[in-house]
Amino acid sequence: MLGDDASKVAPLTVSGGTIGGSTTIAVNNMGGAGGLTTGNGIPMVNAVGGATSSANAFALGGTVSQGAYAYYLYRGGTTLGSENSWFLRSTVPVATAVTYVDPVTGQTVTTVLTPVGAAGSPPTAAAGSTPMPIYRVEVPVYSAMPEIARVAGFAQMGTFHERQGQQGLLTENGVLPAGWARVWGQTEQFRAKGDVSPQFDGNIGGVQVGHDLFARSTDSGHHDHIGVIAGWTRAYGDTQGSALGSMDTHTGSLGLDMYSAGLYWTHVMPNLAYVDAVVLGSALQYESKPVSGMNTSTHGKAVAASLEAGWPIRLTPGLILEPQAQIVYQHQSLNDLTDAVSSVTFANTNSWLARIGARLEGNYDGARGLLRPYLLFNLLHTFGNDGRAIFGGTTPIVSSANTTAAQFGIGVAGRFNKHASVYATLAYLTQIDDTRQQSVSATLGLRWRW
Repeated sequence: MLGDDASKVAPLTVSGGTIGGSTTIAVNNMGGAGGLTTGNGIPMVNAVGGATSSANAFALGGTVSQGAYAYYLYRGGTTLGSENSWFLRSTVPVATAVTYVDPVTGQTVTTVLTPVGAAGSPPTAAAGSTPMPIYRVEVPVYSAMPEIARVAGFAQMGTFHERQGQQGLLTENGVLPAGWARVWGQTEQFRAKGDVSPQFDGNIGGVQVGHDLFARSTDSGHHDHIGVIAGWTRAYGDTQGSALGSMDTHTGSLGLDMYSAGLYWTHVMPNLAYVDAVVLGSALQYESKPVSGMNTSTHGKAVAASLEAGWPIRLTPGLILEPQAQIVYQHQSLNDLTDAVSSVTFANTNSWLARIGARLEGNYDGARGLLRPYLLFNLLHTFGNDGRAIFGGTTPIVSSANTTAAQFGIGVAGRFNKHASVYATLAYLTQIDDTRQQSVSATLGLRWRW
């Protein structure tokens, strides 16, 4: 039963002599859930009575994995007398200094025990190193699932100006007065903190459409717009993380499709200050392709809500500074999956994005329409409970994508006739804390007044 050092096994015992040649050990797990070995490991061959073994006397027949871990074969342990025995380990062994009293001379002797890996095993780490768990390659892929859903969910929510261009464009009244659409995309690189430090390097993009159901204006110059929104978001990229005894190992690729629908309400004041609220529900579809070829898929769902406000301050007749604030909440639930090794259960996640920023906007009106070029700057902080993938019902792998980032960009919104308005943004985001996140994003949108 594959687990930790105390796993129930029936090892081969060799007493005296020399173990040579090359013998393949086949491991058949009889129900173990996998576990972390912290001592010598799981004994496969016990060399007793002065028996010795050559470095290539045994090899492991095929891949051995269970739960979150991969197991490898090593000659020698970290205790005296184990130097010629063979052990399965789910931790990269560390050379260990052992002090003992020589029974012949009576002197204190220090020796360094250095386990030797069979062919294909990760090399033994130097003395003093921190033991590294040997996770199977699928673990960083699955651990990235909650994190990429968070990032993609925040990206598809976006900001009011990414979705609808500019509050000055919202001037309609009545039932079904206007619709809008946008396409958007971004490169995305992030590295989450946690047990396997899952990384994603790829692209996120999508399409959103919306339509005002009702709009009204008051005599005092206030405007309200209530509408529906729908969209599709696609994320796809390569994954890396701690696997097979090494950091930053390429582990495969991960894809996510989000199908979303929701409602929005926007209130614009006479001075063009605005409040914007959005609620979105999403269906999630994942596809994972680890380098092992153990492809899997699963589903999930998410609910997100955003509340945003901005207050323009006129600096000159043609220049406006608009401070902004936004808070976004997401709840995500992923279905369990089962691959050829174990079951994987995902804990629900609740995450937040807080944004403060400003736009510096030019104000150009003419007989044919209006033009609003602008610069933007944002500080963004994401926080919430950690993602958790539980392997085999016993081993939780925790990840956290909490990060603080800065964003710089440019944009423009314009209306050129009584029907059509267009808008676009281009922005760069980078982390400003000890995490890793970078993205370049672009949006192109159209608003049509019927």
